[in-house]
Amino acid sequence: MFDTLDNYSFGTGLIMLLISLVLFTSLGLYLDKVLPKTYGEKKSCCFCLSCKRANVDEEDEGDELERERRSTLATTRKSVSDPFELKYLEKENYEPVPPEIARLELQNKFLKISDLTKTYPNGF
Repeated sequence: MFDTLDNYSFGTGLIMLLISLVLFTSLGLYLDKVLPKTYGEKKSCCFCLSCKRANVDEEDEGDELERERRSTLATTRKSVSDPFELKYLEKENYEPVPPEIARLELQNKFLKISDLTKTYPNGF
């Protein structure tokens, strides 16, 4: 494997292939985080060099926001019942209706369209 022929050996080629695999995989993962994209959050070019530690206050604030979101979800689910969303979607995939829209819908001051279909000229 390491026999040299014309200043080249098969083992050296495999080692270089492995090094380039690691190098280009790391570069691809880095560029995926840094370059602009349609969805997600773009990170700064030095994100891997900075270490950011969350404060206890930020964690408590995050927990409080999560509790508020869950209570809003529960209230909205009780006040506005969309049978499809409540029956077929899982809780983590269900985005609740904002409370002000739920209030307007309960007062019949909100436009709601259901069973909307379109028929093309070819009959489809």
